[in-house]
Amino acid sequence: MNTTVLNGSAGSPDPGIRAVVADIAYDELAVGTGSALPIAPLVSGINSAGLTIDGRRMHTTEAWSRLFASAIDGRGAVTLTYPTTWGRRRTEILRGAASAHCGELELVPRAVAVARSHLESAAQCAVIIEVHGRIDVHELRSSAHGWRIASTRVLTEPDALPDLLRSVVDNSVEAILVDGRDRAAVEAACRSAQESTIVGRVLVVDRTLLRRFGGAELPPPRVDDALPPATTRSRGRVVAAAATALVVIAAAVAVGVMAMRDATSPAPAAAVDRSVDLGRASLTVPGGWRQSSEPPTEGVVSRTTFAAPDDDSRLIVLQNTVRDTSTLASVAVSLRNRIDQRGDGVVQEFSPSTQFAGREVISYREVPVSGGPIRWYLTVERGLQVSIGCQSGSAGESVDAQCRAAVGSVRVTER
Repeated sequence: MNTTVLNGSAGSPDPGIRAVVADIAYDELAVGTGSALPIAPLVSGINSAGLTIDGRRMHTTEAWSRLFASAIDGRGAVTLTYPTTWGRRRTEILRGAASAHCGELELVPRAVAVARSHLESAAQCAVIIEVHGRIDVHELRSSAHGWRIASTRVLTEPDALPDLLRSVVDNSVEAILVDGRDRAAVEAACRSAQESTIVGRVLVVDRTLLRRFGGAELPPPRVDDALPPATTRSRGRVVAAAATALVVIAAAVAVGVMAMRDATSPAPAAAVDRSVDLGRASLTVPGGWRQSSEPPTEGVVSRTTFAAPDDDSRLIVLQNTVRDTSTLASVAVSLRNRIDQRGDGVVQEFSPSTQFAGREVISYREVPVSGGPIRWYLTVERGLQVSIGCQSGSAGESVDAQCRAAVGSVRVTER
């Protein structure tokens, strides 16, 4: 079976509008892109009434609070991931210990953060395997409210994993993601999943993606929030007067410049398009648009965003590997099945084959829960699916020309 995850989502925005991720990864805590801190005594003692830290006996909540005071204090909005099998009693200890040290706090199971950061909004079902002495197998389902854990099975014997996967993994599972403390054990679990299931995407979890895109989406800041508060009424009058003076001066300068310009002077040159190489894919994008991206990782969706400098128009480029034998038609069938399973109206106007920018593509329109609509165009070539998302600015700025140039220029090299 050729399983593919629909690419294109407001669910993986630029990291600037996501909460900082504080990731309790087994016996370590990593915050954002910082180094991991060893926390094995805290994790193993979560059920105890008290812990001895640095020779001092203290309540368990206090011990965790001391950790968070040094790790997340002043971070603003924080998404705290916790071991997926932890129940309410343990997570309430974390909530009580962490909430005083950040502006907003979201607690999510690690498996949910893994799915959130590695899969796109149109994906419906995934299996997350966590290897840490024992093996935890989580089945996750997606809805308009995000990912949720549908079931969890715990194994103490690695040899039992193939039989378990054969019993729980069916055609609805779009990806299997494996994470763990020991690299060899993780690779062994990946081989078991590849050999015992028909899922086309079996991937090792990328911790960088988890910690960059696993956080909660945040609303854009209000303009008022960016302005420093005036300390007195008189200061407010001074600031207002200064602002008015600046406007008058700026207008005068603009008029002077316009008067001095020769009528025959050429207009400023428009930004020239440029060609970019994104792993095995290359395409043409506007020269003046800002680029932000994650480094391509084999088997993991690679996301690159090109944002207009003057508005919020953008192009989104997503890549994921498919089978070498995959074609546009076979991928379209898989995507159609995923859309039918969703049934929530997020993906609209799906076309398995359409002509755009001089080539045959799969196309659809995504209407995310937050953010403007995104028009997606998908190409499949040499075992790589490249998806171009085109999102107009909030004021209606068209990206049609930039979108056509990008889609029409996509080229994929051999592996």
